[in-house]
Amino acid sequence: MFTTDRLRLRAYNESTDKALLVELCNTAAVQATFFGGDFSPRTEKNLEDTINQLTTGSFHAIIEKLDTELPSDLTEPTGKDRFAGIVCVHSVHARNRCGEFAIALAPSVWGKGYALEASRFVIGHAFLNLGVNRLQLGVFDDNPRAKKLYEKSGFVSEGHREETRWVNGGWVGETLMAYLAKNWFSQNLK
Repeated sequence: MFTTDRLRLRAYNESTDKALLVELCNTAAVQATFFGGDFSPRTEKNLEDTINQLTTGSFHAIIEKLDTELPSDLTEPTGKDRFAGIVCVHSVHARNRCGEFAIALAPSVWGKGYALEASRFVIGHAFLNLGVNRLQLGVFDDNPRAKKLYEKSGFVSEGHREETRWVNGGWVGETLMAYLAKNWFSQNLK
């Protein structure tokens, strides 16, 4: 378990977290951003591959709010009260030390800086402790908030793919982004 100033990043617990991830993945705003606009109800069964990928990567963590971030009138917070989302580094290629970065937060916690706080921690952890040399991701053009988050986290654009998905009657492109360990080290270990 790790903590940042306002968050706890802890291991996935299937018995308590699966239902929270299913609920997160069934949120329209999350489906629009995380699943690329593939709007459909998702059950535990049809989310098995997604949950497996998110929870068996080189690094994965459930993001929880610390008590200081909870409403003061909440006397006995539950897992649902604390739950903020999930962050992971997955599909790490052993020889090339390149991994995929992903984060999904509940819309109720958007705009509070939690995504940036969790992302910065996990990126640093990946470079310092997991031996990752390159983190990469794709962000859809209709998700400017995520692109801004990734840029603030240190990712840089490496290219663009036009018309990668069809959503709401039109094509949307995707920006490919990456963060190299040498850049992280030069910015963070001076």
